[in-house]
Order: sequence, then structure tokens, then C-alpha cells
Amino acid sequence: MSIALISLLVIALVVVAVLVARLSGGSGGASDPQRLARLLLSEVKLYNDELVAKGVRDKTLLADLEEELHRARQDFLARAGDAPGVEAIFDREVVRILADGDEAALGR
Repeated sequence: MSIALISLLVIALVVVAVLVARLSGGSGGASDPQRLARLLLSEVKLYNDELVAKGVRDKTLLADLEEELHRARQDFLARAGDAPGVEAIFDREVVRILADGDEAALGR
């Protein structure tokens, strides 16, 4: 790995850590489920950029990112709680952030 790539990954990790700290506010839970979903899904996109692009292109996004999305959803639900509509927030953000607004890209 080149120094530039390692530096870029370190910067990305710092940004994610700062966002997580802001969202948790020290209480362990997020005050805004939509922001939490955005953070978690942006992280999925950051670390799986090629898979995301392939999934959108081939309309197989859910299958291609099954493990990553399951993990992100579990983390989201654990931190956002089980209020009505919380899962719908996560699903909307999957379409918006990972599928670039194209629900067909999910491959349902």
C-alpha cells in the first residue's frame, strides 16, 4: 500500500470517529436516527466503493452488500431504538446514499 493511500484511510477513519463521537454525545445513543443512518451507510459506502458501484450498475446492491448492510442495520437498530418508523428511515437512507436514489438498484 502506498503512503498516500494509507494517509487517506487514516483521515477517513478520523472523520468517521469524529462523526460517531458527535452523534453519540457521550450518552451511547443517537439523538437523530436519520443522521445515524447516514453515518453508518456512508461508512459502508466508503469501505465498499467498488461493490457499491457494481451493485448500482448491475441492480444487485442488496445482494452484493448483504453482510455489510446487515451489520449496519443491527448497529443502527441497537443505537436508534425501536421507535415506530425507525427501520423505514434506514431503508430510505440505503436508497438515497448507496443506490443514488434509484430503488431499482437494490435488486428487490
